[in-house]
Amino acid sequence: MKLGIPQWCLPGGRTECISAASRLGLHYIHVDLGSHKDGYPLWNEGIQEQLRQDAERNNIKIVAMALNDLCKNAFVKEEQKDIAYETLRKGVEAAHKMKIPALTIPSFGSNLIQTKADYEKTIEAYKYLCDLAGQHDVTVYTENVMLPEELHDFMNRVHADNLKLLYDSQNYHVVKDYDSAALLEQ
Repeated sequence: MKLGIPQWCLPGGRTECISAASRLGLHYIHVDLGSHKDGYPLWNEGIQEQLRQDAERNNIKIVAMALNDLCKNAFVKEEQKDIAYETLRKGVEAAHKMKIPALTIPSFGSNLIQTKADYEKTIEAYKYLCDLAGQHDVTVYTENVMLPEELHDFMNRVHADNLKLLYDSQNYHVVKDYDSAALLEQ
């Protein structure tokens, strides 16, 4: 069995994550683009090359890139929308350059879907993102706490072949206090 881990669950910084995963006997890693405030470190070609080389040297596959800055600079908030869309664009560019096959998009923190307007803005952002990512063969994973009927509607309305669900049962419990096991039965 081969296992992986998100970069943010490892000790050390962005540049030490690959060797840390290797020392733990892991095979896969999920990295983060970084924040707008810090200039999106994984958009930097030097850091991209360093991570590629570290991954190759340590036999670690980078399987996904998270755009976790969306939890602070959200596409559901009008005053943050420009930064959020910049994050989406830079995420697709970085994933394409680094040959990372997938992006994960969180709907938590400021990006939590709380109103019908938030839901509509989320659909709009995903249509844009899936179109852009599809041009580079990048899969987009939505990570959210939508109920099953909302999720079906969302997937149908975005209607993109490259849109998938990243289901983390902990999110449903921590963010909304939902019973994750009961949701799976639906």
